[in-house]
Amino acid sequence: MFIGTHRNFDAAQILDHVRTLFAPGDVGNGTPIPDALAAALAADARAAGVDARQILTKTHEDLVDTAVELIVALQSGKGEFEMPFGTSARSLHKGSVTLNGSTYVLDAGRPGLHALEETRRDAHGPNLQLLHRLIERKTRKLACRRLGLPTPRKIVDVDERNTLQFAPSPDAGGAVLQCFTLGMGAIRFCSVLPEQVGEMADQIVADMRAFWKRRVEIGGQAAEIRRLADAGIVRECGPDAPLKVHALSIDISTQRDVEKPSFYVEYLGVDEALRSGTVIDYVSTSHPRAGEDLTRIPWLQRLRSAELDELRSLGADGRIDDVAAAIAAAAPGGAAAVLSRLAKEYDTFISFETSSGPFHATLYWRDGVIRAEAEVANRLDLNREVLELERVKLPEMVEGALVGRKLRDVAQLPFDCDCVIEDAEEIRDEALRLRLDIGIALADCATGRIWPQPHDFDDRAWKRAGAA
Repeated sequence: MFIGTHRNFDAAQILDHVRTLFAPGDVGNGTPIPDALAAALAADARAAGVDARQILTKTHEDLVDTAVELIVALQSGKGEFEMPFGTSARSLHKGSVTLNGSTYVLDAGRPGLHALEETRRDAHGPNLQLLHRLIERKTRKLACRRLGLPTPRKIVDVDERNTLQFAPSPDAGGAVLQCFTLGMGAIRFCSVLPEQVGEMADQIVADMRAFWKRRVEIGGQAAEIRRLADAGIVRECGPDAPLKVHALSIDISTQRDVEKPSFYVEYLGVDEALRSGTVIDYVSTSHPRAGEDLTRIPWLQRLRSAELDELRSLGADGRIDDVAAAIAAAAPGGAAAVLSRLAKEYDTFISFETSSGPFHATLYWRDGVIRAEAEVANRLDLNREVLELERVKLPEMVEGALVGRKLRDVAQLPFDCDCVIEDAEEIRDEALRLRLDIGIALADCATGRIWPQPHDFDDRAWKRAGAA
């Protein structure tokens, strides 16, 4: 159903053809119009199953309406239209367009359109440079300019958080002002248009002014939370624990006038990849006993430290679920290449062609285990243990008959997985939702080795830590 490859074509030749038909110009962020149009046409041809060389037969008259509609969609974040080969296109966010279920975005640092999954989530490139210039200009006569300029910060803790953080402010007792990088109607920082960067700069300057005005008050509150966090470490882990409070950060955008604003407590400890990194707790003012007993992270650190010791005794540095292992094995370069990247990063992106379209997958660390999310647009959607399949015909099989069967026996996939189906339901015509019973194996990212874990491993380390 999914296995196979598309016919390759000369993308440079198609781009040259489109460039001869359109005068130079950009879509609003410096991306040349011909580059964006050529990328959209190539995606249209792939989705329609058409030989992409047919793009070379298109004239200016054939493409002008498509070019106009594409530009409007990218600049407004609105609109639906049809591409020349029949693919439906729509936009819900400025700087992006969805073609046949696959989303492509602008990247202010690169020409063309790029698959959403392949683009960076953090603040970087020309948009960050523009943001810095605007903040400098807007604060040059304000006292809050002493806070400096924010820099990108990526923290992986339960989910991925991409923020902009200022340096710790001595005037605020070392508290850190932070701002989230999205919220201006975009899905990637790199895809925002200049006017959106301007809106972001206005919001950040407003945060800077509010933080600076309340800096002494915020510093006193941060000092009290730090005291409680330090006490929680001692209470749960002892006075010599390696866990340390790294910073107290505050997102003030929604609480500029709140008497007791909420803070993020950033610890240096054992992180989601079981490496030395940042772990976060959130002290909310909405809780009646906010911050009084900051022991959740120290307790979690005891568990992770015990598990890490257990893993090392077995020659492993983490674990990987069976679906993630199967995808890693199918990836270009194989599992060893994938695990080598995950030895340093929190996630890694995998992409290759199938007969039904591009296969995109992200393998990522969560609480010491490598998990997976994957998709083939309009055909396959995997989110950890839930797999949805589209255009599936099982004429002689009822849903209940799928339970207990191995996944590989039910559908051809871009990866070979023998997980057992735990539950199945038909969610619409020719569409199934399967819940998988996914096992866990040991992994050594340095060597790329994956092997079965002892049957009692899930319990041993955690029980010892809990009893300590």
